Amino acid sequence: MNEFSILIPTYNEKDNILDLIEEIHETLANYEYEIIVIDDNSPDKTAEIVKAYAANKIERIICIERTWQKGLSSAVIE
Repeated sequence: MNEFSILIPTYNEKDNILDLIEEIHETLANYEYEIIVIDDNSPDKTAEIVKAYAANKIERIICIERTWQKGLSSAVIE
């Protein structure tokens, strides 16, 4: 069971998301955690970048790509 769930709502964050994920991994290295990226159908392919990264490197990442709804509040609730 995870001690932490980190929720990251995103929209057009391809230039920042992997740095943020790496920073979280370094900071929480001694804890059980998961990272949940909730992307609002970013045209810059943020979700695809996260999914490719997670598939090749880290199992603690879940990426939800939302095409049906947008916004910070609803992303966190999702």
